[in-house]
Amino acid sequence: MSTVVVLETGEAGVPEGTLGALALAVGLGDVLAVVSHAGPDVLATLAAAGVAEVAALTADPSGPPADAAQVAATLAQLLGPDPDDARTPADGRTPADEPTRADTGRHADVVVAAPTPWGREVQGRLAVRLGAPLVTGVEQVRRTDGRVVVVVDAGDGTTAVRSTAGRPVLLLAAPGLPVDADPAHDGADGGGGARAGRDVPTDGLRAVAAPIVRRLPAAPTAVPAVGVASVVDEDAVGAPLARARVVVAAGRGLGSAAQADALRRWTESVGAVFGSARGPVEAGWVPFDRLIGQTGTTISPDVYVTFGVSGAPQHLAGVRDAGTIVAVNSDPDAPIMRGADVAVVGDAVAVLRLLSRA
Repeated sequence: MSTVVVLETGEAGVPEGTLGALALAVGLGDVLAVVSHAGPDVLATLAAAGVAEVAALTADPSGPPADAAQVAATLAQLLGPDPDDARTPADGRTPADEPTRADTGRHADVVVAAPTPWGREVQGRLAVRLGAPLVTGVEQVRRTDGRVVVVVDAGDGTTAVRSTAGRPVLLLAAPGLPVDADPAHDGADGGGGARAGRDVPTDGLRAVAAPIVRRLPAAPTAVPAVGVASVVDEDAVGAPLARARVVVAAGRGLGSAAQADALRRWTESVGAVFGSARGPVEAGWVPFDRLIGQTGTTISPDVYVTFGVSGAPQHLAGVRDAGTIVAVNSDPDAPIMRGADVAVVGDAVAVLRLLSRA
């Protein structure tokens, strides 16, 4: 069995944030890299990582790279059930409709992508098209006795999933993890494995002279064209979280949208960047673009201050690279209080009012 890694690439090459996904895939052995652009910088990075085969998807050879919907549709053709499987896939295709699969001869059991918005969209669409399992926050992966065994980064231990009926297991790498792959692993059942880590440079991977590149036409998506109604400047809705040095976050413990907005105003008054845990976002108090955590934005500020945030595993995973964490919570046993550098036991609203008067 082989591994496919899906990468959003461009003229500038392979983005640094996708290297963790590349490492996980390469560590499993035989890899096909599916990219949205196959320029010289992209091919050089893939060759250095040991990728021997690349498929570049293009909606139009002279036009822009394929978008996430087109990539997912093409991968569904490439990775769908075997032609001798009598069942018809969920999207209505028949085995005769799968020339891409026949052209490549691929039978992948693992598809890896980075946890970027593009990667999440590709894997989400692909999971629906194939009826395949999708696992997020993956730090380690290996094949054992026909199963794909993954370790997620939310502290929940090991999860084992099996690819069935010719459908692969889809993985999203844990956020913020550079490359760490062991060239000795060959991807065979019972031994191949990879781990995304923090301290191993990208030049630790085995290199190839040059990958073989195939140009594949992007499949139609059967989705009506979508127009752009308006464009909103990111700075108009709030400073970017990912680059912020000081971040203040709202939690459900604030109790209301009014208090969350009061925290936003105070945050901006002291020159920090406002963010939120999932609770206020789900309650509609705070827009989604302010969400911090695995399913939002992963941050690494010098100082991170929370008001009424309990500290769910997915949230803590998204702030683990923060420098100093200051937590304000009425529950001294809340998970975020145990991991904070400074823990203030008290009502978040009352503390905010005192700070606003200062």
